[in-house]
Parts: sequence; C-alpha cells; structure tokens
Amino acid sequence: MSKPHAWLDQIIDSAHARALAQVALRPTGGVADGSRGSSSAIMAGTLALHVQRPVLLVVAHLDEADDAVDDLAMFAEAGYDLNPMRFGALEVLPGESGVNLELLAERLGVVERISTDRPLTGAVIVAPIQALMQGVPKPEAVSQLSLIHI
Repeated sequence: MSKPHAWLDQIIDSAHARALAQVALRPTGGVADGSRGSSSAIMAGTLALHVQRPVLLVVAHLDEADDAVDDLAMFAEAGYDLNPMRFGALEVLPGESGVNLELLAERLGVVERISTDRPLTGAVIVAPIQALMQGVPKPEAVSQLSLIHI
C-alpha cells in the first residue's frame, strides 16, 4: 500500500528544498517568492522542517491564512512535527464596536508563544499583511492579561 502523502516526502527531501533552507540560514536570511496557492504553504512547511526555526508565511488576506493553515495540516497527517499558527488580523465589521474575541485570543496566543524561551522548531506563522501592520502588546503585558499560560 502506498503512503498517502508520498509526494510530500519527495518535496521535503528534494535538492531544491535543501537549497532554499541554506539560503534561509544565511545571516542575511532570504525571501522566497514565486509560489502560488497551496505551494506557498507547502514550501513554508518544508522550510520550517529543514531549518528548525519559525517561518513566517505572509499572505494577502485572512481567508488565505485559513487556507494555508489547512494546507499545513497535511504535514501532521503525513507524520511530520509541524506547528502551524495563524496570526490573524483584528477585524471590526461595519456597525460593530469591538473586535472578535476569538481572533484576539488567537493573536495574543501567538504573541505569547513566540515570546517564550521555548524553542519553536517546525513552526509556521501564517499572517495576512493586515495583521503584521497592527500593533501587539509587549510580551510581559500578554502574560498579565492571560488567564491560562501556555
């Protein structure tokens, strides 16, 4: 019986993926562009596995962030230890005065997670551009605001 995600193994083990990881590990870092749709998430996940550091996947919209996190779930299905985290933008709908508390909690959870001393090996942070333009509280303020510490 063939492995359901054997094609993913081939991508992860490819010479191109290893070369991209070498570029990412340079002191100046690197930017990968040119991929579209699910291939962006697959390459971000592959890169995170190779470099064992957090990888930031920037997408245009919140819907694309949701899709990317769904695409990254296949790494776990294939047996890889990958931790996708969505860093959502705080959106307020017309006529509303407050932000979605679920999005706020998710956003603060990511801030707390990346500000700890625990290593984030195999982590992919998926963020729409809008989320990166919004401020976040200082790490010590996040822990003071949290009821449960992760």
